[in-house]
Amino acid sequence: MPDDAHAYVCPCDGVVQEIGRLDDQRLLTVKGIDYRLDELAPSVQTADYANGHFAILFLSPADCHRVYAPSDAVLQEVVHVPGSRLLVHPPYQRREFPVFSLNERLVM
Repeated sequence: MPDDAHAYVCPCDGVVQEIGRLDDQRLLTVKGIDYRLDELAPSVQTADYANGHFAILFLSPADCHRVYAPSDAVLQEVVHVPGSRLLVHPPYQRREFPVFSLNERLVM
């Protein structure tokens, strides 16, 4: 664990594409795409995360696609969200295609 209580611990290889603070339960990306937590994590109680922080990490094909956690972390739940498999490479992210809420994903 980092010594700084305000530091982020990254769960995977990747490039930080976006980092910020939620406006209630809404996050706005640099590309101007609005997302809400309840869209990104349906079937998950998201109220505790309101006004919290977020990070979007881009994993290229060269990155290790494994999710890691600190040794004292406990995975409490995994929610499968069915969806598309649209490209997430930053040039393909568009307001009319909010890929993070359209794509298949796991919420852990």
